Amino acid sequence: MAVLRIPSEIVTITRNKVDGLTALCILLRRLAYPNRLCDMVPMFHLSTQSLSQIINKLISVIMEEHAVLLNNLNSLQWFNREKLEYYAQAIHNKGAPMNNCWVSSMVQQGKFVDPLKIKKSIIQDTKGITA
Repeated sequence: MAVLRIPSEIVTITRNKVDGLTALCILLRRLAYPNRLCDMVPMFHLSTQSLSQIINKLISVIMEEHAVLLNNLNSLQWFNREKLEYYAQAIHNKGAPMNNCWVSSMVQQGKFVDPLKIKKSIIQDTKGITA
């Protein structure tokens, strides 16, 4: 927990309190498996509202602590196109349905692309507006 700089206790705006490890488990479950919050209620014994707030709070904490690492992926020496393609291939080899979906959404003409720009482009395309 110290490496990720997650506090020992997470407190939401409505005063929900959980320990940092539980909050991390909730977040990882939500990200690792496509399920609804109501499906997570029996596992964590929390309401959907509480789960949502805990997830949002922990994402905020992680972004406050580590956003500098995500702001410019081109500056990371260990994270390049070749390694990204290697990771995508490893995911595909484990049974993922597409072999280049992650790479094509994150890399454009050999440079990393801001995911928010991709999202904006997708939204504009669905509205019939060209980016």
